[in-house]
Amino acid sequence: MQLSEDGQWMWNGTEWIPANQPPVSVAQPQPTVVHAPVQQATATISPETTVFSPNTAVVEESKRKVVPWIGVGLIFFSILMPYLSVLGFSVSGLDLLGLIGEAIEASSDLGGESGSGGGGGESEFDFGITMFVVAAAMLVLSPIVYVLSAIIASVLIATKKNTKVLAIIHFVYFGLFLIASVLGTVDLFEEDLSILGFVGIGFYIGSLAPGLWFVDQ
Repeated sequence: MQLSEDGQWMWNGTEWIPANQPPVSVAQPQPTVVHAPVQQATATISPETTVFSPNTAVVEESKRKVVPWIGVGLIFFSILMPYLSVLGFSVSGLDLLGLIGEAIEASSDLGGESGSGGGGGESEFDFGITMFVVAAAMLVLSPIVYVLSAIIASVLIATKKNTKVLAIIHFVYFGLFLIASVLGTVDLFEEDLSILGFVGIGFYIGSLAPGLWFVDQ
């Protein structure tokens, strides 16, 4: 920095300024602080932990009970349909539930009349009448048996129990009815009548519906 000869002035490079004046400080540019981007912590989550797929076993368990429930529903539906059909007159399962007492009384009267017959064929005639009465009683009682079977099956299915044994018992009842119906005939108007000729569609639906209890779907 250059001073004048008298020492009163000072050359700052562009002009003469008084020597006793404090130098003007030039503001230096502040360095720009560059902040490094903060990297967010990311966690890689495998699809196994983020995607909650339903348990295959649970899905299969829920599906396997659909078909048995249909069998239960068919039994209750069959109660509303004809179980007995005589000369175009139909009696539903609900009607039979209210006529069980009358049916037992009628069967006992029929058995008493069979004892009044004579002849050498009395023994064979009695056997046929007995089987006819047994088949008729099983047909009349079938709404109660089938409803109880459906109720028990509902409990077993709801508790995830096996219903196959109950279905077998149900079919045994139906099988015994068929045997009694085939063996039991009544000679009426010179024709051998079987109880199978009076069975309505509702009885067959209720008898065969437990077949769905064997299906595990």
